[in-house]
Amino acid sequence: EKWAGTNATNISLKGARLYIPEGAMVSQKLVSIAALRYVDIPALDQGLINVTEGYYGYRFLPHGSQFTKAVQVSLDYDETKIPTGYTAKDIATFYFDDNAKHWVLLRRDSVDVANKKIISTTTHFTDMINGVLRVPESPETQALTPNSMSGIEMPDATSEIATIAPPSANN
Repeated sequence: EKWAGTNATNISLKGARLYIPEGAMVSQKLVSIAALRYVDIPALDQGLINVTEGYYGYRFLPHGSQFTKAVQVSLDYDETKIPTGYTAKDIATFYFDDNAKHWVLLRRDSVDVANKKIISTTTHFTDMINGVLRVPESPETQALTPNSMSGIEMPDATSEIATIAPPSANN
């Protein structure tokens, strides 16, 4: 916890850092970062994979606070949680929208691959995670094409003909 007001303020908790620039808050408030457990995280949207390092996510308080300027949020990510075929450049920070009841993408400033951090900006406080939005692979989408000719074998014209041995000469 830290008091933040009209001056620039930094606050951090293992894996999360918040920078509030000068003039972003109109009055002084007590701000904090709380670590979230698995049970504290709202259900993830379909295809969203949580790759947050250390904790499952973070709650920035006071909840719902609005800023007059963008505030910088930095969250660590875990390389081992990144799905196959994706890289650190596919990771983004998401916040949970309480009204819409789903995770929304924050504007990403940069990816610090060396320190494994995603740096984004926000104008309000809420729950946040780092995530990868996995999209369906092309073979799955192609399988649903109704006019596709894949998987059909060529016909065999001799498949239904019964063959018999030719006659042989005898005495």
